[in-house]
Amino acid sequence: MSANNLLEHYKAQRLALAQKPTNADWLTSFTENLAQRVEAYGLPTRQNEAWKYTRLDALAKHEWPAARKQAIAALPSSVAESHKVALVNGMLDEAHSTIADLPTGVTICPLTQHPQCETIKEKVITHYTHNQPKFFKACSLFEIEHSLVISVDANTVCERPLHLHNLLHADETASSHPNVIILLGENAAATVVESFHANEQQHFTNQVVTIAVEKNADLTYIKCANIASQTHCVTSHEVMVARDARFNAHSLTQGAGLVRFEWNVALNEPNAFASINGLFRGLGKGQLDNPILIKHKAANTQSVVNYRGILDDSSIGVFNGKVKVYPDAQNICAQMQNNNLLLSERAEIDTKPVLEIYADDVKCSHGTTVGELDEDALFFLMSRGIDYDTARAMLVDAFAHSIYDTLFDSTIRQWLENDYAN
Repeated sequence: MSANNLLEHYKAQRLALAQKPTNADWLTSFTENLAQRVEAYGLPTRQNEAWKYTRLDALAKHEWPAARKQAIAALPSSVAESHKVALVNGMLDEAHSTIADLPTGVTICPLTQHPQCETIKEKVITHYTHNQPKFFKACSLFEIEHSLVISVDANTVCERPLHLHNLLHADETASSHPNVIILLGENAAATVVESFHANEQQHFTNQVVTIAVEKNADLTYIKCANIASQTHCVTSHEVMVARDARFNAHSLTQGAGLVRFEWNVALNEPNAFASINGLFRGLGKGQLDNPILIKHKAANTQSVVNYRGILDDSSIGVFNGKVKVYPDAQNICAQMQNNNLLLSERAEIDTKPVLEIYADDVKCSHGTTVGELDEDALFFLMSRGIDYDTARAMLVDAFAHSIYDTLFDSTIRQWLENDYAN
C-alpha cells in the first residue's frame, strides 16, 4: 500500500466518521474544518521539515481499520497506590478502572458525560481553531467526541497518582485514535502517568493529548511507551500553561517500532514554567522521533528541555527541538540540551536544537552531543572482573539515570525502572 493509498484510505475512513448523523452542531462544524485540514496538508513527506527524518514507509504498507471495542483480561502493572484508568482501543474501560473512589474535585469520564462538557468543548475547539492541526492531528481529532477527560477542580490536590493505561488490543491489524484532555484548575495539583501498551498484532495509534494548566496549578505528566517492531505510535501533546503555573513532563520511549512523541508547549502568561525531560532508546530498526516546540509568549517565563538518546542495532533517533521567543516575552530563560549515545555502527541520530528569538532581554542556551561508550571506562570495569556485557550495561544505565533522577516520586521511578522497562 503506497503512501498515496494510505492517504486516500485514511481520508475516507475519517470523513465517513465525520458524516455520521449527529445532533451536535459543534461536532459537525468542527469535523468539517478538520476535513479541510486533511485535504489541505495531506500525508507528510520527508520534504516537510518537521518530518524530514521520519520514515513512514512501514506505516504505508498496511490498511488500518479502526479497532473494535474489546475486553481485556487484566491491566498491566501499575504505579503503586495509584488510581487506575483503562483506555482500551480509545474507549474507557470502567471494569478495569478504579475511579469510583476518586477524591472530591477530580473527575475522569468521557467528554460528553463531563459536568463541564460545554466549557471544555469551547476551550478545546478554540485552541484548535487558532492552532490549525495538520494531517495526523486532524485525523485523530475526528474522535474528539469520544475524548477521555481528566479534570482537577480549582484548589484541589490529588495526592495519589492517576495512572492511565492506554491499550491497543486487537486480534488483527487495527488502528486507534484516542483523544485525552487533561485540565487543572487554578491552584490545583496532580500527577498523571500514561503508559502505552499493545499486543502482538500490527497496530497504529494516532493520539492527541490536550493539556491546560491554569493559574498557579502544578501538573507532573509522565508519558512512556515500550514499542514492538510491528507497532506505530504517533502522539501530539498540546499544552497550555497559564500564569504562575508549572508543567513538568517526562517522556520515556523504547523499542523497535515507530514512536513519534510531539510536544507543543505554550507559556501563555507571565511566570509560567515548563520542563520536559526525555529518554529514548532505539532497538532493532526502531524509529524514535522527538519533535518539540516551546513557545515563550509572555515575559518572565522559563523552560527546560533535557533529552538523552541511546541508539542500538539499526535504530534511528530524532531530536528536533525549537524554542520560540515572541517579541513581548522579555526576561525569559530557556535551556535545551540533547545528549546521545550510539551503541552500534549502524545506529543513527539526527539532532537539531534551534532557537528562534524575537526579544532582546533573554537568556537562552542550546546544545547537543553525540558519542560512543568510553573505552577507558569499559576497560576499567572489566579490569575489576566485570564481564563485557555487564560493564556495557552499567555504563548505559548510568547515562540514562540522569533522566530517571529528574523523577522526584520514588514510587513512580521504581515502577519505571523495575516493571515497565522490562
